[in-house]
Amino acid sequence: MRHDSYTSHPACPIEAITDIIGGKWVGVIIFHLIEGTKRYSVLQKNIPNISPRMLTKQLKELESSGIVIRECFPTVPPTVEYSLSEMGKEFIPLFESMKILGESYLDTKK
Repeated sequence: MRHDSYTSHPACPIEAITDIIGGKWVGVIIFHLIEGTKRYSVLQKNIPNISPRMLTKQLKELESSGIVIRECFPTVPPTVEYSLSEMGKEFIPLFESMKILGESYLDTKK
């Protein structure tokens, strides 16, 4: 995130949201989590072009933003699952609209 706080200047709601979802892979990660809880390895398999380092970084940023919940289970090796928080679920209509717009755009490129 670029800003820790939006109180030091007139807050722009669009800036706040794009600050959260503006990362290259954030939208793709949220899109996959809309389907439900996923393990790290499943996310990595579903997003083959992302490096493990970048996936970890983006998930940590989403967790610190309150969009994603990380749950760690005491197994060997540790099992970690990610899901959308209640705030994260509020992004679902936005991403559904973006999916429809993206499909329409891709159809024009055929």
